[in-house]
Amino acid sequence: MLLIKYSHKLFEFKKYFNSPTKAISHLIDFFAVFSGKSIIRGVFIGKSNGIPLANLLQTLILMPFLGGSNVNSIFKQHNQLFYNEKKDCLYDVFTNWRKLLLNFAKCFVKIIDKNVSGQRASFFIADDYDLEKRTPFFEGISRVFNHVTNNYPFAYKFLTLGYSDGTSFFPLDFSLHNEKGKKKNFGLISKQRKEQYHKKRDGLSCGAKRKKELRTEKGLNLIKMVKRAVKHGIIADYLFTDFWFMCENRTTKNRLM
Repeated sequence: MLLIKYSHKLFEFKKYFNSPTKAISHLIDFFAVFSGKSIIRGVFIGKSNGIPLANLLQTLILMPFLGGSNVNSIFKQHNQLFYNEKKDCLYDVFTNWRKLLLNFAKCFVKIIDKNVSGQRASFFIADDYDLEKRTPFFEGISRVFNHVTNNYPFAYKFLTLGYSDGTSFFPLDFSLHNEKGKKKNFGLISKQRKEQYHKKRDGLSCGAKRKKELRTEKGLNLIKMVKRAVKHGIIADYLFTDFWFMCENRTTKNRLM
């Protein structure tokens, strides 16, 4: 039943999807808890062709479990199940992954607070790692310094923020970053920069804002992440990070060959 390509990484979910009956039952329970206007608020824009927005969200959540790598593939495999082949509604209305993630997190915090009694410490946990690619042609990618291998692979620096109460942990936010390097050329030759993927976007769109974040200092963006979480009502007692987030000068860590 579990058809995700890298399902070995999701072993904790297998017991919920080892039969069609159990899978449907657990998904119904999930949608009963994580549904409603609080989850979809601020996530969708545009026209939905008369399809309830909550149903669109459910389709997106079901997509990997039905073996779909993207919207187009899921409609080819299961077009009889979804909106009479009106797949454009999914492309047109869904834009804000960041807002959706924070909405889920806020709902989860409320559930925890309702079911767990007694005082407990809570934590924001921030970390970053290299999201490596094999070619330099992805949009905005650069060479980045890997302090473990001392190499400079084509990669994005993937910054994440999570929340934990000592028992549960769930993600809150993420961003991608590149590095200019010592020569200010992102570690790429002129031909590689010209052949990178480019796309024109509305400056107010979520995609344009994500593109702008690529060149934002990770420490500064972490502050923005924490502020967004607090604005959503997700408040923690402590912030855990690697020591370099507190360093005044991190240029030695960002140099390229």
